[in-house]
Amino acid sequence: MIASLLVGAASLVGRLAFTALATAAILNVTVRAFRSGYAGGCYWHHVDIVMAGRLIAAAVRQAQMALWAAAFIACGEFSYFGTALYHSAVNYTSLGYGDIVMS
Repeated sequence: MIASLLVGAASLVGRLAFTALATAAILNVTVRAFRSGYAGGCYWHHVDIVMAGRLIAAAVRQAQMALWAAAFIACGEFSYFGTALYHSAVNYTSLGYGDIVMS
């Protein structure tokens, strides 16, 4: 039980770090776009900036799913990373098929 709590705590810290890094990266992209003059006039430049932010956020979501998969393996729930990643992604996206059930 303690080992699972420690893995969960490490996972929480990792997810918070990923989110903080993503937020900083999105702010950095946005600030650079405004300072360089890229943002401001053209609508499509704004679309580019928003898409860059969304791509960063999507990459972080993928990393968080992989982190959860690693936590499931560390807790002994799955023996293969692919299965753990599938389970993590299904639950992360709130689909929860129920085709894989943990102990």
